[in-house]
Amino acid sequence: MQVGPHTFEVIHTPGHASDGLVLYNRRARMLLSSDTLWEKDFPVMTLAVEGDLAVETMLASLAKIAGLKVDQVYPGHGAPFDDFQGAFQRARTRLERFQDDPNRVGWDVIRKIIVYTIMMKRRVAIDTFYDHLMRTQWYPDTVDRYFAGDYQSVFDQTMTDFHHRHIIELDGQDWVTTVRP
Repeated sequence: MQVGPHTFEVIHTPGHASDGLVLYNRRARMLLSSDTLWEKDFPVMTLAVEGDLAVETMLASLAKIAGLKVDQVYPGHGAPFDDFQGAFQRARTRLERFQDDPNRVGWDVIRKIIVYTIMMKRRVAIDTFYDHLMRTQWYPDTVDRYFAGDYQSVFDQTMTDFHHRHIIELDGQDWVTTVRP
């Protein structure tokens, strides 16, 4: 694909999303990694959407980019970074842990989407947030899939963990996040 003076190879990298792509400029040793590779994390692995093989698919997508010579990575989220191999290894190791213990996927989904929800809304009322989550499709589905329908306990554990780790804090009668996009 030609973009101005730059030529990119288009590499299909499903896993997080079936239509995932990265763009690689061999000459500049530059990777536009989209949601395939972030510096210290990776996107939500929503098996309910992407299917039960999403983790394996994401590992296969990482394998497609493993041998690339990359000096600079421009991810879909976060600042550009230059430690391609470090980010690659962190993502692969974490995905392998997901394979070994599928409940890790469940906790990852729960934590990320709850904090993203709070970030998008800027604040959520303490007394109605749980009810809001129960009206979404993703929360009950994820808790049913990974935690045998223990909705309240999973919510309480997540919010307590976030509060203890200072990811969220109380502001009057609302939860707000300390995480900034």
